[in-house]
Amino acid sequence: MSSGSPSGSPDYPDRSLSLTPRSVIDASKPAVAVVDPCSTGAALAKDLAARGRPVICVWSDMCPEQLRAHTGNSAVQYAGVIAHNGDINKTAAAVRALGLPLGDYRWL
Repeated sequence: MSSGSPSGSPDYPDRSLSLTPRSVIDASKPAVAVVDPCSTGAALAKDLAARGRPVICVWSDMCPEQLRAHTGNSAVQYAGVIAHNGDINKTAAAVRALGLPLGDYRWL
């Protein structure tokens, strides 16, 4: 039985070259990318992680280094950390390269 959308769709990336076993990736809990998870973003990342979602940290090129330490006591174990350097296509490719199923969180 199929576990969801076909490989290669926006929700389930093509994993044909991945060395990670499918059993390690829980497609029922898609990953969420949180941009600049400091201050309120840190609270959001902590809440998403507590709900069992893999959280991807994306640091924008607008967030100063000294502000990145303002994560309170959130201590989230990120599924990946990506630095955005102005090219959204490269940042999106880096997120997809993590090989995690991604959800549509426009409702957040």
